Amino acid sequence: MSDGIYVALSGAIARTRQLETVANNLANVDSTAYRPQRVTFRSVLATATPPPPVEVEGRSVEVPVDRFHAVASVEEPAFSQGVLKQTGRSLDLALEGDGWFVVRTPNGPRYTRDGHFTRSASGFLVAQDGAKVMGKKGPVRLPPGMVEIDARGNVFVSGRAVDRLRIVAFARGDGLRREGANRYAANGQGRPSAARVHQGALEQSSVSAIGELIALVDIQRSFDALQEAIRAYREMDTQAVGTARSG
Repeated sequence: MSDGIYVALSGAIARTRQLETVANNLANVDSTAYRPQRVTFRSVLATATPPPPVEVEGRSVEVPVDRFHAVASVEEPAFSQGVLKQTGRSLDLALEGDGWFVVRTPNGPRYTRDGHFTRSASGFLVAQDGAKVMGKKGPVRLPPGMVEIDARGNVFVSGRAVDRLRIVAFARGDGLRREGANRYAANGQGRPSAARVHQGALEQSSVSAIGELIALVDIQRSFDALQEAIRAYREMDTQAVGTARSG
């Protein structure tokens, strides 16, 4: 079989990864503070883990590891500020600048910019799934009363200071890893952030629906070209086999 068909197949695998990423971005166009992921491509001659099979013309085809030529990697983009939308809810919080709220989960601290918080029955500031929002003193507890949170994250209830939100930032090398529920894990604990807190607002998704739809069109065109290349190489192989047999 011609080596060219493996180049086309590995390209199809890479484009499939890109398609999955774009679809996920579009699904989160309205998710609070969501950051789109991006796919980068590189050419390699793999020598270790084989790629997964790819569906071609209704059948599953495996790409030999020594002929795998294209790799798609999903990357987290550099920080970009989303638009802040006023909600009027005292427990809706948005960050302006590079920073992350810290929430406590069964798997340890996690980091998010989704500030759609509420007060639990036991009086804690929590995320929608009940994860407690962390402050300098631990989980932020809100006694009964009117809650005010200033730009530095200081929390006041009925005019009395009760805590300060723990807001951190990370260098690129700290390895933020995306998890579910619009949260991230990290290798380190981050450093104090200078991000400003806006009470009564939420950060909107950074996804550009138009940009993602343009990417979908580009992916479709690329798939069409790769399918044509695969068909052409298969025809060449068929002709070569026929010539060899007749000879």
